[in-house]
Amino acid sequence: MFKDYHIQLRLLFFKIIQFVKTFNLFESKSARSPAAPTLEHEKERKLKLELISTRVYILVLFLSTIPIIVYTSLRTTSETKTLDVSSYDNYQKLLNEYSSNALSCPCTTISNQYSNFLSIAPNSTHPVYHKPLFIENWIGMEFSFDGIPIEKNLPLIYLFYVRLTNIFCIFSQILVEREVKQFLATPYTTSFLIDKEQFKNYFNLQIDQFQKNLPSEYRRLIEMVRVTTSANSLMSATKTNYQWNFVTSTSKEIFLHLQQILPIVQYQTKPKYYQNHACSCQTQSKLCKEQLYWTNTKIPIPGMYLSCYFIDGLLKSTFECFYNVTCLKKLQVYMFPEYNPAQLVLEYPSNSSLYKMNSTVQQLLDVLFVEEWFRNITYELYYDKCKPRECHYTFIKRFELIYVITTTFSVLSGLVKVFHVLIPRIIEISHRLFQYFKRRRSIRLLANTNRINPIEPSSST
Repeated sequence: MFKDYHIQLRLLFFKIIQFVKTFNLFESKSARSPAAPTLEHEKERKLKLELISTRVYILVLFLSTIPIIVYTSLRTTSETKTLDVSSYDNYQKLLNEYSSNALSCPCTTISNQYSNFLSIAPNSTHPVYHKPLFIENWIGMEFSFDGIPIEKNLPLIYLFYVRLTNIFCIFSQILVEREVKQFLATPYTTSFLIDKEQFKNYFNLQIDQFQKNLPSEYRRLIEMVRVTTSANSLMSATKTNYQWNFVTSTSKEIFLHLQQILPIVQYQTKPKYYQNHACSCQTQSKLCKEQLYWTNTKIPIPGMYLSCYFIDGLLKSTFECFYNVTCLKKLQVYMFPEYNPAQLVLEYPSNSSLYKMNSTVQQLLDVLFVEEWFRNITYELYYDKCKPRECHYTFIKRFELIYVITTTFSVLSGLVKVFHVLIPRIIEISHRLFQYFKRRRSIRLLANTNRINPIEPSSST
């Protein structure tokens, strides 16, 4: 029994070998006419070439299949899934299930104003906005520009400083309201729903930039006024930049001849000096300032300076005195006697404030007297304005068997046709070239063999 099985196995193996040896994919099916019979050696040559072509054809297909399979196995493919979105809660569930970076949700409304989902306003301002000291309702005193020098007339200096501060506050408030309204009217255009974190980071950056650029227009306006006033060398009525020494006389001749008065007035008008007579108002310098002192003393008022013009002195001064009850009680002798100094003391700024207690008025103008800003960025309102109806989820796939098989067969289907045409012709051409060079080599060897070499004559003959 075992012997018969062994014989059958050997026969099967022999048949397989015979099949492999005789397997021919390029068997010639064209038959010649009986008048032109095919020679036996030509049949053998054609069969041999067909068998060689078959083996080369199978080998080339096999070698071509390997890189195709490797490439399609390593290649990644992307697929997109469409998901319905009916509400913001539904969108939040999708974010928990899928990655936010892979979700793409087209907006039905692509352009919206900032005001639809953004709020910004001054949260708290400098106390000068609401303190009675800066509201001017206590200013009822009358001061004279003549008599004692302006630097010794403390109530008059404070009168102008308070009024000027009040004007700065009013225009700062108007500017803030106008610029905030214009900022919130800016259109925000997005074709697709933006991620929540990216959305908030973008608008926080926009608000920070807005707050940084907001005072620039006001600062340029004040600078233009200062430069124009200084360049024109305008004389201040309070005599802060020029000393006016008028000549008074009862002589009727002086009043009758006005041309004789003017030269006298001009001759006795001279620019003032500040900083220990080191800086003259005639130089139009912005650095001219003089420390203010308490009346009839040499005690300086904290942070208060006088310059060629009130605006220059105020911008270089601070409100340090208004944070101190003792300092306000000393001022009470000259000003606001009906107020309790404790009610006028300014509150200390918080740690997050944009200014400090010793900040100059110029620094306060640089933040428009705003201590803190209120901002509110609502992503839900942005989602409601965008109104996405569906989201597309794109994901990456690797080594999908069906994709590998279909791609391999689609590529091989074209290669099979190409190789089926090219390989037999290449084998035929290669065989002809081989036979050609073989014949030439045989002819060359035969010629060398039949050549008669000449015999050289010997020296004895």
